[in-house]
Amino acid sequence: MLRSLPKVYSSANEVENTGELIQVAMDAAWQRYATPPRHSSRSKSWWNAECSNLHQQIKKRCDKIRDLRASLRQWQHLVQNDPEHHLLQAVRLEHTRLSILSIRKEVEELRREFRACVRRAKHLFFDDIISSAQDSQRVWDLVDWTKPRRVNAAVGLTRSDGSCIESPEELKEAFQNQFTPINPHPVDLTCVEEIPQILCRDFPPISIREIFEALQDTSNSSAPGPDHCASGKTSFS
Repeated sequence: MLRSLPKVYSSANEVENTGELIQVAMDAAWQRYATPPRHSSRSKSWWNAECSNLHQQIKKRCDKIRDLRASLRQWQHLVQNDPEHHLLQAVRLEHTRLSILSIRKEVEELRREFRACVRRAKHLFFDDIISSAQDSQRVWDLVDWTKPRRVNAAVGLTRSDGSCIESPEELKEAFQNQFTPINPHPVDLTCVEEIPQILCRDFPPISIREIFEALQDTSNSSAPGPDHCASGKTSFS
């Protein structure tokens, strides 16, 4: 789709229509391929930095094993089809096999450490909960739904006369009177006619290179919009 986009835009409408086309395509791709997040053991509240560190180490070594296996298949193919360098390829093949075995041992050791780390993290987490509940005589005090509700943030709002807003109904009424009143004050639009009018300027053509340069200055950590596409992906594409 990106290859079919025009290289130069001669009007603002063309730029806007192209942006809408890209947004619709990204939204369709999201609806088709996006999957809901899966809750795993790492979603637990007892997960800590030590667990994350060991998990990343295991993942890196597993990725290394996968790459070495691909190289192993390549060396096996070369040994079978390159008799002139058979000895050199065989040495590389054996070295790759030994590397895989060595990394496997590291993964097994890290997994043992990871299981022990998970046990420690659980013990620390639940020991803190138990110690915080020692002064309470009810087990149900540990859960949030038995505790008092949080104070509404709207309690601190006041009206123009200084009286406090104490209920959601009063808050709704105050916002309606402030932003969308039933009988709004009349607005004198004659001041608009006194503003000097500026002549419409010609729309200079915009190249796709200028669009790329403008996207490079955007932040890659901003939240995505309705099309579920972050600005980092847009800049990369």
